[in-house]
Formats: sequence, C-alpha cells, structure tokens
Amino acid sequence: MSTSVDAPKQFKQPSRKGKKAWRKNVDITEIQEGLRDLKDAEITGGLISEKPSDQLFVLDTVGDEDVRKSIAKKQKKPLKSDEILAQRSMIPALDGRKRGNPNVTDGVIEPKTKKPKSDWVSRKEYLRLKQVAKEGNPLGKKTGNEFYDPWAEDTEPSLTYDDPRFDFLQKPKPKVEPVTLKHAPISLAANGKPIPSVKMPHAGTSYNPVFEEWDKLLETHGAKAVEAEKLRLAEEAKEAEKQRLIEEAKNDDGEVKSDDESAWEGFESEYEKSEWLNKKRPERKTKTQRNKANRRKAAERQAKWEAARVKRDAQAEHILKITEQVKQRELERENQSDADDSEEGDDTALRRKTFGGKKAVPEQPLELVLPDELQDSLRLLKPEGNLLDDRFRTLIVQGKLESRTPITQARKARRQITEKWTAKDFRTGNWKKLQATLQKDSTVKRKPSDRGSGDGIVKKRKLTEKQKPYNQDAKPTKRKRMTDKKENGDSADAPAPKIETSSRHKENEGRSPTAELGKYVAMDCEMVGVGPNPDSDSALARVSIVNYNGDQVYDSYVRPKEMVTDWRTHVSGIAPKHMVEARSLEHVQKEIADIMKDRILVGHAVSNDLDALLLGHPKRDIRDTSKHAPYRRIAGGGSPRLKILAEEFLGIKIQEGAHSSVEDARATMALYRREKDAFEREHLKKWPARMIVDNREKGDQKKKKKKKTTRKR
Repeated sequence: MSTSVDAPKQFKQPSRKGKKAWRKNVDITEIQEGLRDLKDAEITGGLISEKPSDQLFVLDTVGDEDVRKSIAKKQKKPLKSDEILAQRSMIPALDGRKRGNPNVTDGVIEPKTKKPKSDWVSRKEYLRLKQVAKEGNPLGKKTGNEFYDPWAEDTEPSLTYDDPRFDFLQKPKPKVEPVTLKHAPISLAANGKPIPSVKMPHAGTSYNPVFEEWDKLLETHGAKAVEAEKLRLAEEAKEAEKQRLIEEAKNDDGEVKSDDESAWEGFESEYEKSEWLNKKRPERKTKTQRNKANRRKAAERQAKWEAARVKRDAQAEHILKITEQVKQRELERENQSDADDSEEGDDTALRRKTFGGKKAVPEQPLELVLPDELQDSLRLLKPEGNLLDDRFRTLIVQGKLESRTPITQARKARRQITEKWTAKDFRTGNWKKLQATLQKDSTVKRKPSDRGSGDGIVKKRKLTEKQKPYNQDAKPTKRKRMTDKKENGDSADAPAPKIETSSRHKENEGRSPTAELGKYVAMDCEMVGVGPNPDSDSALARVSIVNYNGDQVYDSYVRPKEMVTDWRTHVSGIAPKHMVEARSLEHVQKEIADIMKDRILVGHAVSNDLDALLLGHPKRDIRDTSKHAPYRRIAGGGSPRLKILAEEFLGIKIQEGAHSSVEDARATMALYRREKDAFEREHLKKWPARMIVDNREKGDQKKKKKKKTTRKR
C-alpha cells in the first residue's frame, strides 16, 4: 500500500469539463507540511511562539572561559581604555583653575604655610598645645562644629563668682527659656486654621491660562479694586467735609444767641399759648372701661411671659448646638496638619488685629497678567512675584514672625543747639555801646595807592592778572563781537549781551583759523530723521561751536551713517545737497573732542548733543541753560525752549524759519553770560572746588647749591 499523501494525479483526462477536473489545480502540499511540523514541535516540547521569554533565553553573566583565553592569546597588547582605568596614582591630577601661590610673598612677610618637616611641630598643633597649657582643661574644650543651644545650662563651673574675694560682684542671672518657645505658632487666619507653607496658586495666574479661569480671576480682583477705590473716595469726601466744618467754625464768632436776641426786630408779635394748653383734656373712664383695660393688660403680660419662655428654651437648645459645634471644630483642628489643604489658594481671610505688634500684615501682591501682557512664547515670559517676599509673608501669616516696620535709617542722637556766649555782644544794650565806641574811633583813612614806598625806592604792585601770550602766527583781523566786555570782567548786574545777527558765518568751514577759543565754548547740533521711524530715531547732521564772544569756532555738516528718511528741512535747514561736502562722523568727533578738552562747555540740553556725537565731557565742566532754575520758571518748572528764553531775556527772535546751529549756539552763550554769576554759584554748590595737594618728596625738590668755603691756614 502506498504511503504517499499527495494529491491524486490524472495523466489522462478526456475532458476539462468533467466532474474530477478541479483536482488537477489543487495543491495542499504546503499545508500538510505545516501540520506535520506543528505535530513534531508539540511532541518534542511545545510551540516556541507560546513559550515565555525566560524559557527561551538565558543571560550569560560569566562568559565562556575558553573564549576569554582565546582572545587573550590573540590580543597581547591591552586596550588603551583598560590602561587608563587601571591607573591609580598617588599624585592628584592638575587643576585647570588658576590659584595664587601661598608660598610666594613680597619678601617682607613670611608665608603662613611652610613646608612641613618630619621632626617639627606644626603651628596649628603648637597653638593647640599652648591653649591647653593655658586653660588646664583639655577635655572640656568644645569644638566649633557642635550645636549651640542658647538656653542650655552652663556645665563649666564659674570660679570667679565663687571666690570669696569677689563677693561684692553681682552674680549673673541664669538664662530662662520662655514658656512660649515650646508652644505652636498661632495662625493669623480668621478661622484659626493652620496655613500651609506653600499653597496651590489659582489657575488664572498661569503664563498661559484658560480664558474662563483668567476672566474669573480678573473680575474678582477688579471688584476688589473698585471697592477699595470707593472706600478711598468716601474717606476723601469725609475729610473734605471735616475741613469745611473747620473752616466754618473759624469764621463763626462763637457767641451764643438767646431767644430774645434771635426774635425778629427785637420784639414778639403777641403772646402765644403753650402747646399743652391747646390739647383737649381726656374724659374720666368708667368702671367697665377700666376693667376691660386691666384684662387686656393681664393678657398682654401673659403673652409676653410665654414668648420669653419660648425664647429661653430656644436659646438653651442653641447653646447646646454651639457647644457640640465647638467640640467638633476642636477635634478637626487637632487632626489637621500644617501642610494640608494646599489647594485652597492664597486668599485666606486674616484677623483684623495681629499678635505682638501694631503693624498690619503686608498685602498680598497682585500676580495677575493683564490682557496686554499675555505672551505666546516662553522666551518673552516675565516671571511674576518674588519668592522671598511670598515666603516672608507666609511666615508672618503662620505666626512664626512678627510684622514690623523696616528701619531704613538708624535713629540718631539728639543734639541740643545752644547759643554761644559771644551772642551777648549783639544784644540791644551792648550793641549800642559798641556802635558808640566805633563812632569815636572812626577816622577818615586814606585809600592806599597803587604805589608803595620802601627804603626810598618806588615799587610797583604786581598785577594779579596774567597776560596772554603773544601769538605771532595769528593775523590781526577785526572781528565783530557780541559785547566789548572781556571774559573776566563780566558781572551779574551788567545788561544782557546782544547777538550780532548781521555777522555772517561761513557754513561748513570746519575749524576756524582766526577765532580764539578761550575758556568757554557753546555748542549746538542739528538732527535729521533716520530709519523706519524717523520721528523718534535721529542722527547728527550739523554741529557748530562758538567762543565766549560769539565768534564761530567750528561749523561742519556731518554725513549720517544710517539711511536718512526725513531731512526735516523746514526745521533743521539741512537738505541733501549739503551732504556733498559733509565730513565723516569720526573726523568731526576728533576735532570736537580737541576743542572741548579742558574747557567749559555751554549748551541748551547739551546732553542730547553729546549723545548724538557719541562723546563725553566731565559734568564739572558743563553749564546747561535748560537746567537753570530762573530759566525753568518760564516753562513752569519744565525744560524751557531756547526760542522763548531768547525772546524773553535777550529781546531777540531766533528760529523764525529753519534753525541755524550757529545762531542757537550764540543765543545759548548770551544766556549764560547774562546769568554767569548765578550759574557759577549754583555750580559750586554741586561741585565744590577741589584742592590739589602737592605730595612731592624731598628728593624731588631742587637742591640748593652750597657755597664753597675755604678755611684759613
């Protein structure tokens, strides 16, 4: 019998449409092989796909010894990583951080740490032994690392106070630990409930909050702010009413008027009967009416007594309920901890009166992001609140700290101001006597002349004024000046200097070859708009400097580095054609810095001009007319305009059309010269005169030549 299980084969088929023709195209060999393999797997131990992983795999933690030996034979040289890990050196590794060498000194002071020697005792050990020998109690020495208890009893015996020689000394009082130190802190919450150290914040305070939570928090804080504003307005109205009553009381003479004085024209019209005489007198009641009234009163008393009894019973029941509630609250309070209920938020109602001080608890800061402050990126997020302030307020609310007023300035000792004894000379009687004495001694004295005689030789006084050095290169040219006064001869009482508007100046001349600089210079600049926002962004386009007499020292157009988007020709007078021969900013900076060096700079809002030039100047050498107090009164305390100051104090009109920096600089210098003394007095208050101390050593001074002397033989 054949053992083949293959499909029957038909080598001869009379027709493809017969009943058995389908068996030719059916092949179940693969299925039969799979079933055979499945049965074989079940016989040998089970299916692999149904077994757990721990039965299929084993973790080898030891390794094969034969494989290790074979690898060691092939690899004679160990790996570099194994060499590095196997290194164990007694010398520590080098540190990359730079440290100072303690052994290197200046040669005078020896280093504290020296190289230790085997047969020497270290300085630390020497000091310890010295202290032990001095105290005589090496075991009782406490180390600095021990915990210090301020209320602990002193274990060391006090030998000083037990000595009979010191009986007169008062013994120190022992330290007594306060009873409240062991008590738990009392919370400032109105309900007496402990407040947790950290509370869950409201969902609306998130940097990206849900709109409903944020809107709810915004409405809550808005309502609180409205109520606070209403209270403030009510307090203001009450205070205003109080002040009004005080003013009315001041105008009143305080006299009390009687009825006779207040009557019209001093007399009454006629005698009027009293009000009680006009009332109708009641008639006498009958016995029936009196009995009826008595019965009604008795019924009212009975009803009143019944109502009082019912009220007492209700109060007794209410007292029992309150007692049970108090007991229940005490039990709940004992079971509560200080760290629970952290999800309640930080809006706990506090007591009206705090413990231990008069200072109220600081208000909780408002940590609410407004609509215009909401950010859509963590990069733009700004943290709200302060952890230190929050923790400090939490400790106060928990009752662990007291709320106190911060002391910003320490209290100073009171000084009593007394009048010197020399003041008695200026009293009325003494002053008259002194005047009489001065009148007797007063004689007409002759003024000293400029020449003084000494030993028959006429000597001239030395002039204090220094003569200016003669400049041979300077050409003698006639220049128009603002005034004929010299720089050193100006005074506050002199009339305001006038600006010579007819003098022509050369535009874009640069440094003037003829004008003298002097000690004072005035500067003014003109700007143009640059960038996408020309109204707020400006760049330097022209700078002018004049000297003390108003002569032009420097004038130049400056080529801006940014793209000019607004020339402001109607204001600055600068057009694109002026930039053809304009100088660079670096060139102008160098020349301006040369001019301003060691000179006093005058200007109107001169800080803006220095910022535009990217230059600095010592504040001690700056005089700003926009900050002068008499000039600021014109603008009501603010910064005045140069045009208004020139018209008000100098009587001239400037800036009628386009501005001229030379004209503005001259007006600024004229304003300074008008109030020069006031400027300097005000400046000396802020910047006192500096004293230069000459610390030259004796060796630096010139040695005097000694005359040679010869001895006679």
